[in-house]
Amino acid sequence: MHHPMKPVAVARVGGATKRATAAPAWPSYSGTSQFVGVSPSGRVTVFVDPSLGPQGAQNANDLLSDADRVVQA
Repeated sequence: MHHPMKPVAVARVGGATKRATAAPAWPSYSGTSQFVGVSPSGRVTVFVDPSLGPQGAQNANDLLSDADRVVQA
């Protein structure tokens, strides 16, 4: 399965490291996924569909910021 990716520069956002990475093989999604980041623990990696616009990007960043707490719960 081919997933076009947009490169993302390395950056720190809310304690999470952003690095360009390849998307996993999605079981049914065929759109373009964009890497958002990895949680501080490294246990959660978040991607977003850029066609969701600013609200989708904000939701993905919010998820990334709270991911480790959610995993602990």
